[in-house]
Amino acid sequence: MSGRQETAAVKLPFEGGEHLCTWDLPDGEGGIRPAPGLLTVEPGHWPKATVYGEMPIEWRGGMASFPQRHEFDCLRGTLSSGARVSLMNGELNYWVESQGLALGAFAVISLASLPAEVSQPSFRAVEIQIEGIESVVDTVPIGSVTMPNPNTTAEEQERIWSATLNRSGASLSWERDGIKMETFYTISIRAFDGYEFGMRSSPTIRLSSDNPMTVTDWWLGWVLPLRKMVSALTGAPRAIHYFLGLDAADARARRDQVFGWDLTQTPTDSSRAETQKVKSALKVVADNASLLDLLFTWRTLAERQHPLIEIMGDISTMRDQSPRSRYLMLVQALEGLRGDETRDQRARKQAEYTATRDAFLERVLPTLSEEDAKFLSTRLMKFPPGGLSGDLGAVLKSLPVDVRPELESLPLVATVRAMDGVDDKLPLVDVLVTIRNKLAHGEVQFPPDQVQTMVDVLERVVRSETVRVLDGPLASRTRAAEKPQR
Repeated sequence: MSGRQETAAVKLPFEGGEHLCTWDLPDGEGGIRPAPGLLTVEPGHWPKATVYGEMPIEWRGGMASFPQRHEFDCLRGTLSSGARVSLMNGELNYWVESQGLALGAFAVISLASLPAEVSQPSFRAVEIQIEGIESVVDTVPIGSVTMPNPNTTAEEQERIWSATLNRSGASLSWERDGIKMETFYTISIRAFDGYEFGMRSSPTIRLSSDNPMTVTDWWLGWVLPLRKMVSALTGAPRAIHYFLGLDAADARARRDQVFGWDLTQTPTDSSRAETQKVKSALKVVADNASLLDLLFTWRTLAERQHPLIEIMGDISTMRDQSPRSRYLMLVQALEGLRGDETRDQRARKQAEYTATRDAFLERVLPTLSEEDAKFLSTRLMKFPPGGLSGDLGAVLKSLPVDVRPELESLPLVATVRAMDGVDDKLPLVDVLVTIRNKLAHGEVQFPPDQVQTMVDVLERVVRSETVRVLDGPLASRTRAAEKPQR
């Protein structure tokens, strides 16, 4: 006899896989032509529509060429269950007269019909689950539990097991500029089984807006930036387990499910063991921080292509990167950070240096031969001294935790100092620059395990600086830079 199947506290309204569907194909004359087919929505794949039957083919002079491609904002259909589907931001291709295939960025399945005059479904709120969010918000759903004392007899006590929800402390909310963010736990109870009694909790994030937004606007403007920020704060790629579109007036009345290639459609429940595995730099409650304020700052910096946020947003959500590529991107992030923050200072130094250089050449060139004058004018540096060594040194000195002794002890530093042509007393920041240059130019293949230990430290440096540019608290910066306890 098999045991009961474990299910998450969050119940999604629809399942992935293949669904029989009747698609409303544009007939090219402003109308639609129903066509049977399938909707396929699976994690790791773009939502797909397959259509069969008589296709609305474009004929010219009795001839037709294939494939015929048609971009669309929204392709609608009706599932065999009666639910409505909207496939969005894609392309419909007719390969032959009787078959077509469409791929879209998102598919939304809903029990509500989309009005004919609306191009795409819009929502006032969305509900999502991002892996690791419990460690960031730093809340627990159960406030207290009671159980019988095992040292007393049944006659001396009431044999009661109970759990009290932490309603005031487990739910957090922030509002700003027409956007509201809530983090809470969805609870399910197993109380009427007769054999088992228990409670399960699933971490949930809800974003609400004064103005409705399409799935694409929600995804690009809010969901994806939040995922990148959570990944950066926790130091690992974090999956989005599900994405629901809601009517903010009553979140239970309308729960449209969004499908996309990187939505797992597998809600998860919280546990202490799994939560403790995630080491978040930010602890919202302990640090008295607003997750929404940090998200606004992240979005602002990302929109102006801040180099640290842009690079960190990418590398924090990438899997299977080699130590070499990760080292190069981390160093580039720190170099870009310093360049962004010292832009005005560098511009002044450049102007002063250019004026000094021009005056020097004006004095000296007339005294030289034509050949020497040409050599000097082309070989004299056009930029003032400085560069990556100074940038890395400034960052390392500014950290709330001094990681330089840790870096000095790494095998890769000793390896570089022992190389032919390298000073064995080369300063640490110059060692880091040497590693970058040799990796970037393909001159040396350092042992991957040595590069990885260096990357582990630099990732903490970049995370700490990421918290700083987000205006995060000092405690969070410190937590990000500290060496993890084994």
